[in-house]
Amino acid sequence: MKIDPQSWPRLSRLLDQYLELPEELREGWVDRLPPEDADVRPLLQQLIAEQRNDEFLSTLPQIDRPAFSPGTIIGPYRLIRELGQGGMGVVWLAERADGEVKRWVALKLPLVSLHNQTLVERFARERDILAQLTHHQIARLYDA
Repeated sequence: MKIDPQSWPRLSRLLDQYLELPEELREGWVDRLPPEDADVRPLLQQLIAEQRNDEFLSTLPQIDRPAFSPGTIIGPYRLIRELGQGGMGVVWLAERADGEVKRWVALKLPLVSLHNQTLVERFARERDILAQLTHHQIARLYDA
């Protein structure tokens, strides 16, 4: 399945909305989306069908959440506080700790070991998509 990088933020938001719905409200939800979402409906339906068949979710590795805490140093970054988490990682507010550049960043850390080839490929795809996106409301990739 190929996803246009420009459609990904909207598709991701819609998929999150769907997955947050109670099971009884999911049926027909995609069909009730507004006309401006018509272009992503087929992809959304495919992702939902794969999720229903456990094809998509079963490919995700079991998550063992690593124990990070504020102040932990990872590479040149010091963790300040957790901002959120998703299916593949935890996002932290971090700052450069090496003195090279004074900048706060959002640092995404994988939830499982990157020795898992599927996860490595997904992180690489996410990195490549994010590196191509330029918009004031989308995070800029500084390092990977």
